[in-house]
Amino acid sequence: MQIFEKYIIPKSRLILISATLFIAVSCSTTKYIPITDIKPMPASKIVRKVESKKPIYQNYVAKKVSIDFENDENSGSFSGQFKIKRNKSILFTIKKMSVPLGKVFLTQDSLFLINYFDRSYIADDIAKIQDLIGIDLDYNLLQALLTADISKILEEETIDKDLISTIDSQMYRIDSQLNPRISKAISTGNDKRLSRYMKRMDDSEFLNYSLWVDPQYFIIKKLVLKNIKSKEDVTINFSEYELVGRSLFPQQLLLEYFSPKQKMKVEINLSKLSVKPDNDFTFNIPDKYEKMKLSGSK
Repeated sequence: MQIFEKYIIPKSRLILISATLFIAVSCSTTKYIPITDIKPMPASKIVRKVESKKPIYQNYVAKKVSIDFENDENSGSFSGQFKIKRNKSILFTIKKMSVPLGKVFLTQDSLFLINYFDRSYIADDIAKIQDLIGIDLDYNLLQALLTADISKILEEETIDKDLISTIDSQMYRIDSQLNPRISKAISTGNDKRLSRYMKRMDDSEFLNYSLWVDPQYFIIKKLVLKNIKSKEDVTINFSEYELVGRSLFPQQLLLEYFSPKQKMKVEINLSKLSVKPDNDFTFNIPDKYEKMKLSGSK
């Protein structure tokens, strides 16, 4: 399975996937102190420090979210709001201008969507929907993107690769290392040998990443993922970090995706957010709405 299928937005599922890319933040601006002398640090120590700074929250609410997107076939914008109950559920409300378009309720194993425009809905297991639309709607990944939690964004077999650290653009940069056999085949231009490796070796061996970390607060500023096998690249920039509760969260996110078949760009801005308790995750499907038939379903 290709690593980056989760980032591709089919035209018929634009609202659904756009909603899941929202990210959270709040109001207390963090002032950064310029750093001119950054001491080298082992990659393993940087990763541990990033892990120790992962966001602390039980509820996360974004009352105002705007998203602009463009790909090879579409461009547009949406607005709305979302709320997260940590490790349990995410509720999105989507609108265009002031017109409500729909709601999405996502749990660890289920997805529910209401489309107000054509009075229809989806209610099914995540696994089944993944098979039908060809996109990995992984709850943990989406929650991680909404909170910039690197420990959940990268899969365990990826983050545990051999790592090296350098200093780049006044930040710590961590680079994962490919299997030496793969690196040699690439550096020598041995396409036949590389092709054999692609058939025999696990897909995760061909996923490489670079991570830029703020040296003062040890928060993620940029993540680049490259899949050599599928020739897919994803770049995520997290910026305008602010203090929400006891943790720093990004206020802006820029996601850029490239593959031989598609290019995509998503810009997200947020405001009016908090980590105050919120138990209102009401989601009701109107009686007269019809269940949406996804392509390939019976």
